[in-house]
Amino acid sequence: MIKKLIGFDLDGVLVDSLATMKLAWEETTIQFNINSPFSNYIKEIGKPFDIIINELGLVKYLPELRTNYFNLTTKYENFAKIFPESVEALELLNENKFNTAIITSKPREKAVCLLKKFSIKSNILICPEDCSRGKPYPDPLLLVQDNFNLRSDQCLFIGDMMSDYLSARRAGWDFMYASFGYGQINNKSDFKTCSSPAMLYKYIKNEIL
Repeated sequence: MIKKLIGFDLDGVLVDSLATMKLAWEETTIQFNINSPFSNYIKEIGKPFDIIINELGLVKYLPELRTNYFNLTTKYENFAKIFPESVEALELLNENKFNTAIITSKPREKAVCLLKKFSIKSNILICPEDCSRGKPYPDPLLLVQDNFNLRSDQCLFIGDMMSDYLSARRAGWDFMYASFGYGQINNKSDFKTCSSPAMLYKYIKNEIL
């Protein structure tokens, strides 16, 4: 089926913000006297922040922990950088009037700041504030699909975490694994894999457009 919409995850696919998150998380755990290494946090990236905190057994520290963490991501935002070819792939789609979406678990305020910082644009941005359930549920993707009045088989989502894969599968979308990102998706054969941003750009240019 010919695709009519490409959705991109933000962190790990378009933007490399791992250093920002690591610094913010480590400083937060020190300030709250929490023993929870970043290696535990990174396994849950891709889910809404409060869900991650619940998974880590730290929900009693909310909402102060959330406020502190995201204030620190602003402090360390200059450590974030883009994956150039991934952003170029998105820009190529936009230039060809192809439907695009950025679907992220990052709060809207922080997502918008990153997109402005790197001049990244898409037709629509979906954040946790936009639906009651975020990834790994299908709700964010279905919201995008309805916005463009498309069928699920006309849509492709590019992500790097298991939550991205599950969200796409539950929405009935095709999925592409950006293995250059932060997560590991093993023992799956029902998706394509791009091992580098350059490969992602080549796929968009040669297979989609």
